[in-house]
Amino acid sequence: MNNFDTAIVETNNFAAFLPAPEARKTTVVPANMMAYTQIAPAPNSTAQPAVHTTGNIGNILGQLNSQRENWEASAYKTSNQMLYAILQQCYQLERSMQRSQYSELNDYCKQRGIGYNSSTDTIAKIIKCVFPVDRRRVSTYVTALRAAMQHDVEIQNLADWLERNGGVQEINLRRSANYKTDTERAAEAKQVVMHQPVLATVTSVELTALYSLKSSEDTVLLLASHNANGQFEIRQLIQTESAIKAVLSSYYPKAVEKKQAQDTVQTAASQQQQTLDTLNSVASHISAKAA
Repeated sequence: MNNFDTAIVETNNFAAFLPAPEARKTTVVPANMMAYTQIAPAPNSTAQPAVHTTGNIGNILGQLNSQRENWEASAYKTSNQMLYAILQQCYQLERSMQRSQYSELNDYCKQRGIGYNSSTDTIAKIIKCVFPVDRRRVSTYVTALRAAMQHDVEIQNLADWLERNGGVQEINLRRSANYKTDTERAAEAKQVVMHQPVLATVTSVELTALYSLKSSEDTVLLLASHNANGQFEIRQLIQTESAIKAVLSSYYPKAVEKKQAQDTVQTAASQQQQTLDTLNSVASHISAKAA
């Protein structure tokens, strides 16, 4: 995934962000040195052509729309890189718009029959303009970018943030506050499992031979079957990280139940101890007074 870095380019009418490859510093270009602004992704095999504009919002959205058409025609089913590049530029545009451009955006929507009302926010209008056909995609992308705004994601980090959070389909603002990603669910489930009593220990030459010391995982999966004699027959040892994460993530609800049960017992024990400590303190106080 490409990281996009930002160089601020100012003109008399518009401020845009210029993504610069492999740079981590901001460059301010005086207005009198630029006749137009440019929003350009880092060069790579799936790079979009630079978006040139004279400051008119229609030009920006029209060129982004063309990028979207190119992405749909060439890499829609196989790559998200171009999509994230377009979404990142939409995000940049929303974050850098000047006052005059809001009315230009509304005019652009009206001219093209793109519906909106008083409650439609700017990022939703932009996404509707760039992706005017598929309402489901519009909703998904708007939701993802709103989530990025809520989390104060920096413009240059948006693509990486989307990828780390499972992509635009995975991000949903309506999730409950205790929502966790599969990675987080797996990590928490592992903590619960590894603090459970040991059920059995097993060793064999065959298992030792299957175990890879090169693996970064200290946790393994033992695939076993239950035979007629009540014994468990281990068929395979698995150290694949993705397989382990998938199993732990699926176990997460049960792990939460166990953790809650443990917490309830610990809380009850703690409260009981506090009560005993209070009673002992009162008894000692009374005995001291009696003496």
